Amino acid sequence: MREPEPFNVLAFDDWREAVAEWRPLRRERSLRWVADKTGFALGHVSEMLSLTRRRAANPVFIGLLGVLMELPPVGQRYFEALVRMDTAEGEKRKRRKARDFVGAERYEAEERAAWKEIRLITTMADGRDETPAIEGLIDRWVAGVVYEAMECGAPADPTALAARFLPVVSPEEVHEALAWLVESGLLREADGRYTRVAEGMLWFDATDSADERRRRMLAAHHQALRHYFWGIDTKNVPRDDRNYKLMFQAMPREMLGEVATKMDELLAWIHERALERGPCDTVYVLGLQAVPVTTSFALTTP
Repeated sequence: MREPEPFNVLAFDDWREAVAEWRPLRRERSLRWVADKTGFALGHVSEMLSLTRRRAANPVFIGLLGVLMELPPVGQRYFEALVRMDTAEGEKRKRRKARDFVGAERYEAEERAAWKEIRLITTMADGRDETPAIEGLIDRWVAGVVYEAMECGAPADPTALAARFLPVVSPEEVHEALAWLVESGLLREADGRYTRVAEGMLWFDATDSADERRRRMLAAHHQALRHYFWGIDTKNVPRDDRNYKLMFQAMPREMLGEVATKMDELLAWIHERALERGPCDTVYVLGLQAVPVTTSFALTTP
């Protein structure tokens, strides 16, 4: 029997609406069932989950509710951020009505912080979409650089843009990349100018999902490694403009999933921070990987 799809809380921008959609997926998920499972009074649960009365949510209740909903770690973070933003927005309105402008300002700051968390998590999720454009980008590193270069105000002329690459690529390669990006819907061309269709984050993971994808990912990885080696060896890239680290770390095998999640969070944070700081002037390639270099050791006691 096919396993049911996990509940996608990231599809919602209101946490109460998410719960309202989740509960009917199983008949037993009544308000009384939620109250019994979380240990909160039925009346309080009813008011906290109401789409109209909107009683402020109890943080302990929200944590227990996330467990009931079987949300993954990122989904739990997103759900809690929605709650924090909703709570802060409500408290901000109360403080303004009471003319407590200092308190209103504090809750406004909390609302902004929650919104930044939501933006970060949705950026991570959007970057993982299995779209045809992302699939095609795996072995097109020039297109990836061109896409990011558009954020830096790069010239649309393929010859001028090609000369900015390190190492330099041919104008034909840049022209092909521009054409492919437009065809794939990642860039829009008008009157000889190119603009990014969305502030998307392009990344891809090496997986064993298909032989062809694995082959293309391996080829792209080899290209990236050659670029790293060139960047380390060449005098054309000043030391202050590059950074390379290699680390060996002993850790429990089950930690790998947590490490991968943190890598995703870091990449998403860099993307968001770059958009905030701007304007961009340089494109960097960032690579994070975790690969075992030993087989498992049997733990023994002396």
